[in-house]
Amino acid sequence: MLEKGTYTIRLFNNIGQEVANKTINHNGGSSTQSITLSKKIAAGSYNMQISNGNNTINKIVIVE
Repeated sequence: MLEKGTYTIRLFNNIGQEVANKTINHNGGSSTQSITLSKKIAAGSYNMQISNGNNTINKIVIVE
């Protein structure tokens, strides 16, 4: 669960280039957030970074 606040979500390809960036307002607790990606983003594995300025979470995501 994440604390309430503004978060930046960044998506990086396997060579470290940022391919997507979105800012969301989170109400706290658990929730689902959809992120629409550009059609230019190829299928594959990406590193997703979620940060509120104080804490950063890194996750691997698969784009199909």
